[in-house]
Amino acid sequence: MQKFFCLFILFLAGALSAAGTAPRLNEFGALELDGTSWLVTFVNKNWTAFSYDGRWRDAVFHRREGGTDSAAFRVTIPDFPAGELKLALTPEGESFRYRADVAFAEPAELASLSLEARLPVKKYAGNTLKIDGRPFVLPREEQKGLIIQRRAAMLEIPARNGWISLRGDFELHIQDNRPYKLPNYTVRIRLTPGYGKITAASLALTVQCDEGRGTPLDLRKAVNAGFADDVADDGKGGWTDQGPENDLRKLTPGRQVMKGITFDVIDPAKNGGKSCIMLAGRARQEFPAAAVCEVPEGVSGTTLYLLHAVAWPSSQVGSIKVTYRDGSADAFEVRGGREVGNWWSPVPYPNGEVVWGAENAVAYVGLFRSRFALRPLPVARVEFRSAKEAVWGIVGATVSDWEAPHSEEAPYFIVAGDVWREIPFYKEIEKGSILDFSDTLDAPAGKYGPLIRRGDKLVFRDRPETPVRFYGTNISGTSYYLDREQADRFADRMAACGFNQIRIHHHDEPLTDTVSTRLLPKPMDQLEYLIAALKKRGIYISTDLYVSRIPGRGEIPEFPDRALGMDEYKGLFWLMDSVYENWKEYCRAFLNHVNPYTGLALKDDPVLISLNIINEGNIDKTANASPLVKECYRKAFLEWLAAKKLREPEERSGQQRLFSAFLLDTYRRRSRQMVRFIRELGVNCILADSNMLTGPMLSVMRSEYDFVDNHVYWAGPSGTYDVPSTCSQRSAISRGTSPDEIFLTRLYGKPFSVSEFDFCKPNVFRAEGPLLMASYAGLQGWDMLCQFAWSHWNGDITKELVANHFNISTDCVKALSNQLGAALFRSGSVRPAPAALVTVIGGADGLIAGLEYSMPLNRLGRVVRLGGIVGNGTDDPMKNLPPDTVALIDTGDNFPEYRGKLPVLDARKRLPDYLAELKSLHVVPDELIDPESGKLNAANGQIFSNTRKQTFSVLTPECEAFVLPAGENGDGEFFRVKNRKGRGVFAALARDGRPLADSRRILLFHLTDTQAFKAKFSSPEMTLIERWGQLPHMAAAGTAEVSFPAGEGTELYALDTAGRRLASIPLTFRDGRTSAELNIFNPFGQTMLYELVRK
Repeated sequence: MQKFFCLFILFLAGALSAAGTAPRLNEFGALELDGTSWLVTFVNKNWTAFSYDGRWRDAVFHRREGGTDSAAFRVTIPDFPAGELKLALTPEGESFRYRADVAFAEPAELASLSLEARLPVKKYAGNTLKIDGRPFVLPREEQKGLIIQRRAAMLEIPARNGWISLRGDFELHIQDNRPYKLPNYTVRIRLTPGYGKITAASLALTVQCDEGRGTPLDLRKAVNAGFADDVADDGKGGWTDQGPENDLRKLTPGRQVMKGITFDVIDPAKNGGKSCIMLAGRARQEFPAAAVCEVPEGVSGTTLYLLHAVAWPSSQVGSIKVTYRDGSADAFEVRGGREVGNWWSPVPYPNGEVVWGAENAVAYVGLFRSRFALRPLPVARVEFRSAKEAVWGIVGATVSDWEAPHSEEAPYFIVAGDVWREIPFYKEIEKGSILDFSDTLDAPAGKYGPLIRRGDKLVFRDRPETPVRFYGTNISGTSYYLDREQADRFADRMAACGFNQIRIHHHDEPLTDTVSTRLLPKPMDQLEYLIAALKKRGIYISTDLYVSRIPGRGEIPEFPDRALGMDEYKGLFWLMDSVYENWKEYCRAFLNHVNPYTGLALKDDPVLISLNIINEGNIDKTANASPLVKECYRKAFLEWLAAKKLREPEERSGQQRLFSAFLLDTYRRRSRQMVRFIRELGVNCILADSNMLTGPMLSVMRSEYDFVDNHVYWAGPSGTYDVPSTCSQRSAISRGTSPDEIFLTRLYGKPFSVSEFDFCKPNVFRAEGPLLMASYAGLQGWDMLCQFAWSHWNGDITKELVANHFNISTDCVKALSNQLGAALFRSGSVRPAPAALVTVIGGADGLIAGLEYSMPLNRLGRVVRLGGIVGNGTDDPMKNLPPDTVALIDTGDNFPEYRGKLPVLDARKRLPDYLAELKSLHVVPDELIDPESGKLNAANGQIFSNTRKQTFSVLTPECEAFVLPAGENGDGEFFRVKNRKGRGVFAALARDGRPLADSRRILLFHLTDTQAFKAKFSSPEMTLIERWGQLPHMAAAGTAEVSFPAGEGTELYALDTAGRRLASIPLTFRDGRTSAELNIFNPFGQTMLYELVRK
């Protein structure tokens, strides 16, 4: 599985925050300044912005020495000359000196080269920046274009803990991105030069982070309660007098900066047990009604900041009276829902920002910060008086002349209420229930002999007339560390899910001893028992011959004192015979080991249907795995040049082409060796390699294997696979990259597999993912889909857990949606598109390794079949065109001379959208595509989507399914949906082998979202998950009206996630149709599944 990074600027302000307030450079080259993140950003002529995405800018080094951060990155932007970015951050007293230097091998034409940060509108709208000391208010209302464009010497921005300042001599641009559907402002500090044809550019700044300002008021004589309460309702307090499980003891005493303002949180242990003011309300009438704070001389400011909250909330809270030393006074009303709210599950209000939060034993709790405008006079006294409705708790007060940034953001928690409620997620599916898909498997696996390739289809040797499709999941790491009872239960669950394939992944490291080619007996026995159990139930196996096995020190002779990392091993595998011999030794041990439970070695067992040789080992990527590997490749390249009597060109393009030719030669030599070796071992299953990314050179490399394989993900975590991590909260329906980015991977004439895909948690749209994958894979005529992953270790299978972005085992809605995806894809009911577009690569000469097909070009695969053919440089590749070809695509990659009648789509120049180009060819009906309305329908007449409305439907005789936001309808021949509340995935799936119109047993899906109880996000947008939470699983609300043709004796039952019936659902008969209201939340419990019985 590859690392995930967003294509454009992902690290928005606040997404990656510094520890404390000290500036730092992180490992991605971002300058982190007190909760804001600044990246050097390159913008090409088409105004496409490039910052770190894990591919185009490779780290040369990142180190921290003597307080100085420094880093260097190799810049490899598509269609740009090679370049380097050097960064340094050096302390200078209370400030830091930041420097960025960019150099290109030859001039690069840029629309902009700048240091950029994005400030979220929710945090910064209406807030004041200072430019050269003068205030500038970021607009609350949308403004198009640049709102600031000028030279500046100093920029000051309110931040999480105070102010950040950037000083220098620079061109400053500030842009409102809301007109471009982005909820942020871009602050852009240009390098010099900052645009045009650039060979070298630089930027030098002095940066500083200042903590919050103000004078905390001394409330020690005014407070009347502590934060902790030992006995509930004893009339003694602390806090709300609700007992030790529901108090404020989590609040840490001392001076604390909360979003830029310093408060003095009193330590009760040093103040007679008292630390807060608690004022009376209806639920605590015995509390005092008022409290007074006397203020010493010399305290003045423009704003009074109050740290407070209420319990048993009411719109009437109380009032504040501020008396000045001249005898005048100001009074302020404090209202619930405006200045303050409930300390339980706090949400922000217009004058009540949530600035502190924690979790006590029963709830998420928090405190609000409100601000009240003062006259610039010395303050003498502050009086707080309750309205005796809500119980009002005051923790701190500060007078300041500094305007802290306004923020509408507050943490968001998954708790029971109107939006989320508990849904049990069962490990095992009830045998014989409508949710048990084991009846769709043809057990045992291998009964028809080995899987073989027949043209571009997969068939069994002894049943060659019937193409077969596979849908399954990955088990990763130590997932197979199961005892026999656990293994059998797991195999039963996989069969019940309807999975007929399991990919065993990242298994080689936990399977091997300190000598990495030697198998550990117990893990091997556990793995082989599991394979036998899966085989018995009709489930086939695929795997990789290298994933993450780490050789011990000295195991590779050239490195006696060094262990090779995973990516280093992959890179050196193609280059060094000693690594190749190490790989062969492992392969012999693994593939020749006789399984005592089947009596067959894996290489001889028809349960094994496919092998990937090196997982994600693309040579152009792994050649850069480390300085050691790069040095080895450099040496080998020079030897290759000498052997061919060639000189290394000085210009970048010539260097790229020669180095790419060297990589292809190196790859082909090893590839042919290893295929020959595997076949000589007696392995007969289909083989593939280079299962990551999509591009012309990769197509050439993949063309030498039996089938083509790739990986694709949507909404993967950024920065880390743990929490906290950022994630996209967008639907893949609207301009998504999954499965789009791999459509052009497929080579016509060969089967196609996706051995890893996922729509990742906590993306709230992920329930639609397997439906999209199954539908478009059917449209393309693909053969294998394998979700990543069921589990990463055995505990994911044997325990009740909730954490992980990818696991099905810990994600209720992902489990249910993948059962739908498996049933739809394996049924074959989604017809392939009757029109094929073909990229034609005449040969490998001159191709550049690492160049990828553009996303807009890939997106054509939502309408037509998409793929390529590869020639050998001599024969005419056009003779291999599929019979349903309607047009060719010229990507500029050795497209042959063509005088035929087929139209040619010119993709030599990259465009932001090729759908209009496709329409202009008139090879598919014009009505399939309408960019204005968002309509993007498939040429098979079964798939309908709207990228603007974010709706999707697939209609087949056996299954009708819809993705609908609230207020949208779905209309099929059989199944109709009116979605009332919550975004939902709806499906009617015949379970008795008949078309829906004739089916007597139909499974209905109504999927919204599930998250874990007490999961914590940084805001309601849920784009940064800070904590996974705990059991139970929580379902998101949803309501819809569904209908289907009327029939006598029709019954509808709500099901639990094991497939057991929970309750009968009332039906209404009208106009020849039967209708029912489906609710996720019900008196009998939460449900997302229904069984429709038609007698």
